[in-house]
Amino acid sequence: MALIGILVAVIGINGLESGRQSRDAKRQADLRLLQNAVELYRNKNGEYPADGSGNQYIAGLAPEYISVLPKEPGSGGYVYKTNAAQSVYKIAALNTVESDQVDSSHEFSSCDSDICSSCSVDDDTYAVWGGFADGDDDTEVRSNTSAVICNNNF
Repeated sequence: MALIGILVAVIGINGLESGRQSRDAKRQADLRLLQNAVELYRNKNGEYPADGSGNQYIAGLAPEYISVLPKEPGSGGYVYKTNAAQSVYKIAALNTVESDQVDSSHEFSSCDSDICSSCSVDDDTYAVWGGFADGDDDTEVRSNTSAVICNNNF
């Protein structure tokens, strides 16, 4: 009887971890899907879509560039922001990562250390970004881009 109890406990723990890994994989796939749709939008319109609200967290993207905006598989949500010129964006699965350890070298790190001089990585957030902000010189472009990329406050 004790052996059956141990087996049930081990199977239950493995099942929980498998579910966490599945949800994290879906989050990463959703972010890539959203990133592709946002880039298609920009190719057609010359700028990234505006911030949205609620279930339409990226304005004007669905249904032309993506059939429907994905819903985060856990209890959190996806967030999107762009600068006023709509020339740079960031999409994140904010505070939802369950089984992965996200650091500055992670493909879906919430902060890009090449752009951000002081990078504070949220270890439970996946993110992708694209574009560059305008500026009069390289320093200003970097500064204006980092205002979106390096900011984890949505």
